[in-house]
Amino acid sequence: MKLKTSALGWAALLVVLGCDEAKNSPVPTGAARSQAVLAAPGAASATSKLAQAEPAKPRADEGPLCSPAEVVDLPKAPISGLGTSASPFAGGPLPVGRAAWITLWAAWCEPCKKELPLLLEWKRKLAQEGKPFELVFLSLDDDERQLAAFLGQHPELGSSYWLREGEEREKFMSALGLSTDPRLPVQLLVSRAGAVSCRIEGAVEPGDYERVRDVVAQL
Repeated sequence: MKLKTSALGWAALLVVLGCDEAKNSPVPTGAARSQAVLAAPGAASATSKLAQAEPAKPRADEGPLCSPAEVVDLPKAPISGLGTSASPFAGGPLPVGRAAWITLWAAWCEPCKKELPLLLEWKRKLAQEGKPFELVFLSLDDDERQLAAFLGQHPELGSSYWLREGEEREKFMSALGLSTDPRLPVQLLVSRAGAVSCRIEGAVEPGDYERVRDVVAQL
């Protein structure tokens, strides 16, 4: 009887120690936590390599709107379309000679899609204030069908350039000092002279309007 009681006592002690150890174990943060979530059973699989990239980095509420970077010229090499007259994709060189806002986006990128209505509203509002600019969409999608389907559902966006994966994307992004797998969205504000004078990394928010207006006025 004493032996049985002792065994039960040891079992109870091990359970308590196990609980204490679990309670005192550090909770994973940052990338480790993200990886744990992404690896969870039943999580949706991504068809795009870019979909495995980290989500858009939130920008601080204070500080400069543009990321610190040297002013560089917008690459002049033509960008591919799909090669059909019925294609919803633009092709050719990006616009030069007028102020332009180029947003690097993808159909799988949720922050990108959420800010699209805001960009369209800002374009309309700034044009009314005498500060017009051309809004250009530059897709970094790998899945052609996903991109085509999204544009088909949102005709208000018009067409989108499509920066194909591979050498074309590598040369374009390298010229701008960007990774081929950036955290999307990325905004490029281009002057009439064809210089990228402002780069915004991350999604813009309604509270950014005043600073955006000041930057656009200088393009």
